Formats: sequence, C-alpha cells, structure tokens
Amino acid sequence: MRLLTSAHAVRSIPEDKLAAVAKEIGVDVDLLAEVRAQAKIRKVSGKHAVAKFVTTGRYHDLELVFPDVHWGLWIKECKTRNVEPATLLRSLIHDLLLKGRLLRPEELHARWDWNGVRHSLPKAGKNYWKNRQVVGITPGAHRALIHHARAHNCSVTTLVRTLIMETLKGRHRSVRLVQRKHLYDDELRYLQTARPGALDPQRGAR
Repeated sequence: MRLLTSAHAVRSIPEDKLAAVAKEIGVDVDLLAEVRAQAKIRKVSGKHAVAKFVTTGRYHDLELVFPDVHWGLWIKECKTRNVEPATLLRSLIHDLLLKGRLLRPEELHARWDWNGVRHSLPKAGKNYWKNRQVVGITPGAHRALIHHARAHNCSVTTLVRTLIMETLKGRHRSVRLVQRKHLYDDELRYLQTARPGALDPQRGAR
C-alpha cells in the first residue's frame, strides 16, 4: 500500500481511533500519524511531501522524525560521541544487518516512549521537519532492512526507532562507524551473515 497517497492519509480519523485504524490496515500507528502529517503539509504547501525512503542516485535516504525529547537526547548523544548523527545511525543499521541480531517482541519500540511517558511527533506545519534525521544507505541495505523488519513482524520505522532508543539508553558504545560507501550494495551479503532463518519473513521474530 502506498500509504501517503491512500485515503487513510487524508480522510478524517478521530485521534482516539488512529491506533485502531493502523492495526486494521497493518501499519505502525506512529507511521500512520507521520504520513497523515506529511499529507497535510503537502496539501497546504502544494509540494510533494518526502516519503520514508527517497532515492537519490545510488542511495536511499531514510528519514525519521523525532519527538522533541528524543531529538534533544539524540543530538546530545552524538555530540558526546563526537560523531555526526547520520553517521551514527547508518553505523547502527549496518551493525544490525551484519550481525542479524534478533530482538524479542518486548524489546521493540513501537512508540516514542521515555521514562514511561509516550511522546508525540511535532504537529504538522513548518516545524514538523525540525527534528528530522536523514541517513543515506545503499539499496542493498535498504532491502535487507525491510527483510529484517518483516522477520520481526514490525515496520522499518519501529526497527530503526529501536536502535535509536537502545543507543539513548547506553548501548552500542563500540559500534564501528561507517560511511555510505562501506555499506553493501547486495542485500545477500547481509542476509548470509544472519542466523539461519533469522530474516525469513515466514518465520517471524523469535
């Protein structure tokens, strides 16, 4: 489903019904909320809103919008590590795909929570994109990431959010930093490093 151009992106849905609609169509509730906000921006500005993945040459730009609290923590973490945010996120994705690490369902972060409080994305408007993280990855890494998300029965957004949340909680201190050119172009190079069946969408997360 092309969510951004679907009726779900623009039709009227009460806030308290959003989670139910997201479950009905099989998408993450935060992803649905984000796409609806993008649709509003596109309607107001007349410009094409940026999708989750945008092809630029031989790379895909993965974009993620943070709530204010998490954005501040993320930028602080990157400054502490003396690394560019895009480089750190790219390295986390590369490391996950190389190791084929499996996460239990309770380890996945389907929402932006912090200290037991759920935080919302910025409201649609000129400030919506202020907390936007963009990272370029190869098409092969993009496809492997989709496989990995399917194996966990979650969205790519949830998987990437989980890596960020783990990092904010002090994990991945020794992750090897990589640039775009170090990512594999062939997803099979990632998939072959995983445990048997780890990235098989038919088996799901274990």
